[in-house]
Order: sequence, then C-alpha cells, then structure tokens
Amino acid sequence: MLGTERIRTIRDLKGRTVAVPVLDPSPYAFLASMAAYVGLDPRKDINWVNHSPDESMKLLAEGKIDAYLGFPPNPQEFRRRESGGASSSTAQWTAVVQYFCCMLVGNREFVRKNPVATKRALRAILKSADVCAVAPEKVARSLIAKGLAKNYDYTLQAIKELPYGAGASSIPKTRCVSIPCVCAKSG
Repeated sequence: MLGTERIRTIRDLKGRTVAVPVLDPSPYAFLASMAAYVGLDPRKDINWVNHSPDESMKLLAEGKIDAYLGFPPNPQEFRRRESGGASSSTAQWTAVVQYFCCMLVGNREFVRKNPVATKRALRAILKSADVCAVAPEKVARSLIAKGLAKNYDYTLQAIKELPYGAGASSIPKTRCVSIPCVCAKSG
C-alpha cells in the first residue's frame, strides 16, 4: 500500500480516503479484512474510492487521496517517479506479515470433498514460497520468462519485500480461525 506520511498503520486509515482498483474487488477485500482485524468498520470508517491504478497514483501524488492499495509493478513505478512522503509499505506492517500476507482461502465444500487435492495444492504453494525466500532472483527471472511480469527489477523488489522467509513460527496458529470471522465482519 502506498500512503501519505499520515498513514503508518492500518488504524491510520480511519476517516481517510483510500483508492482501490475499479474492477477488482480483491484489494478492497484484502484491506477491509485488515481494517476489521484492527477494530475498524471498513464500511463506515474508511472512505473508499474506485480509480484505475494510474489515476490512483496521480491522486495520491496530488494529495487528493490518503492511500492506494496497489500491487506490483504499480507501487514500484510510483516510488520511482515520486520522491516524498508517499512510501508506506504494507509488507512491513505487523498485521500484514502475521495475519494477511500470502493468505490462502478455500471453499469449505471443495476442501471437505477434496482433502487430498487441497493438501497437494497447499504443499505446492508453501514450497513455492520457500523458493521465493531462498532464490528470489531465480523466481523473478522465471516470472519474466513466462510473461507473467514485465520488469525484472520491480519483480525482484516485490519478491524481496514480501516476508517469504519469515517461517511458520512467526505466524500465529489462530489465523485460520480468525480470518473467516474477520472477513464476515468486513462485508
């Protein structure tokens, strides 16, 4: 997330204007879940606006919005173009690292009916996170080669900024129980 100097934590979003992409509900759900977790009511406490990534970054640079939740390469491009206070990174925030980074969600019925497939998918995702932690350059090159990303430097930066190497010991065991409750509360 990119934010003005006034935005240092999720709680700082109370009463602020936050932009999310026009046709993508994922960033809203991600940030609304974090807001609900820290005690905010995302529907009442945050003024949500929908703009394209380019428009959101322009409005943030002009000080017309307080934060923008974007995904690579948009935050890296913004940081390259703008020097100044709009530099908060959710990758370093405790709530993100401990409860929401790399969150997995499964359909209850699918998981119940397909436990083996669910376990295999989870194992593959965890193994890929391990590869990201130990060989970020290799992963970035692979993403570029497969056409899944365009800019090697931005891709590598995004991989390195995420806490892939934090390990399971830093992740509370209650997260699997609390996430459905938080998501239900956040709308």
